[in-house]
Amino acid sequence: MLLQDFLVPFLRKLPSEWTEDWLSLAVFSGTWRAGYDPFDRLQHDSFIVAAPGGNTFWTCDPEIVNDVSTRRHDFQKSTEILELLNNYGPTVTASEGETAHTYRKIAAPAFSEKNHSLVWKETLVQSRMMLDKWSEQGQIIHNPGKDTQTLALHVLCKVFFNKPLNWVEDKQDIPANHTLSFKQAIRVAFKYNIQIFVTPRVLLSKKRLIHLPLHLT
Repeated sequence: MLLQDFLVPFLRKLPSEWTEDWLSLAVFSGTWRAGYDPFDRLQHDSFIVAAPGGNTFWTCDPEIVNDVSTRRHDFQKSTEILELLNNYGPTVTASEGETAHTYRKIAAPAFSEKNHSLVWKETLVQSRMMLDKWSEQGQIIHNPGKDTQTLALHVLCKVFFNKPLNWVEDKQDIPANHTLSFKQAIRVAFKYNIQIFVTPRVLLSKKRLIHLPLHLT
């Protein structure tokens, strides 16, 4: 996961017959790009990928997907694998059984109509600011992917932390005993979220170990 940005472009230059059966299924957080191609190539709607870390069952069969989705007690998640999602604390995604039920009850109030309305309103506000920025750029939109990520991040900050953010790169006040403003800190956390999740917690607590690479990239 840490090295794939470096390795995958190199692997894609190898002869396709060496990699076509597995490479598209090995990219972390990017397997959706393969679409139906792996199934079409194998002429099956279900198959198993065998790997040293464990076997993975892939399917696009609607009946199987529906069966697995509705039989939660028979098909439980592997919480050991999902443990890496708990860097900020316990999560619904990385839990099962009664623990997951308790977490869902705690999280449920956050998904209220009031908050849904707030998300909608803030999305409109942020979308207008993004469009204003695009208008200033002229006819060419240089980085729509990055801008839409910024839009989503700003909405989350307003809804979850009540921190309204704008699109102007202004100098923000940095709180005492901190080296980053809120806006800078939240951007760093989201930009390097994969690295943060896969780095052992004992290393994350060592400020000097992570300070240099975060600010060099």
